[in-house]
Amino acid sequence: MSTLTKTQLKISFAYQGLHEWPKDVRIFLDEKINELANKLKINHEIEIHPGKKTFITQDWMKKKAYLIIDVKKFENCSKEINEFVLAHELAHIKHNDSFLKRLFININLIVKVALAVLFSNSFSLGFLALSGITLIIYDIPFSLTIAFTPITLVHSLISLVAYSIFSKFQEERADKTALSVCSDKAKAQAWIFFKNEQKTFLDVRCKLNRSSIIYHKILSHILIDENGNVRFPFNFTHPKLQTRINYCRLQG
Repeated sequence: MSTLTKTQLKISFAYQGLHEWPKDVRIFLDEKINELANKLKINHEIEIHPGKKTFITQDWMKKKAYLIIDVKKFENCSKEINEFVLAHELAHIKHNDSFLKRLFININLIVKVALAVLFSNSFSLGFLALSGITLIIYDIPFSLTIAFTPITLVHSLISLVAYSIFSKFQEERADKTALSVCSDKAKAQAWIFFKNEQKTFLDVRCKLNRSSIIYHKILSHILIDENGNVRFPFNFTHPKLQTRINYCRLQG
């Protein structure tokens, strides 16, 4: 593992297979992350790994963050887009989003287990009444079906909606924080990027709608709305594209 320490942040680069990160990429990441981290007042140690999706996770106790970068997308995007993406991920560190999301999930799990235990008797009668013959034939163990008590099903639906609202709030806050520290060129490119994403989804919607297959026509309206936004629950973790376009335009 090679380490660049040009400024106060310790940034390390994990190997990608048998090949090291290219020097120009390491220099760009080192300089840009330090620049953005200084603006955001972040002093975490950051370890960068290649992956198939860009996201960040934190070790709160060690004050260390792991930045996973989608290598293919990174190489195909402009420096301005990559600047916005990096700023967005660093904003998650600033707001401790990884810790808060983990806390939300753990509390949710504890509540679900407690409900399953407290209402296990009503489940035994209710679920058997609903499933009847199926349960008897397949002899499904109680331990495998405890999550399907009526009360835990209701809780699962409520927690799914709550998680969606919480996740969208975090993503929108990270977007706005990123836009507050990005260069003007990066802000403009972020706006263009979201507009292109919107156009892509609108093209898919039109293509499905023009299909002679009725299923495709129905699917076009179920998946994507008239503004090119992927509908809930197919997208329940990020703000609508039109929302992101709007605040990019306001801050651009």
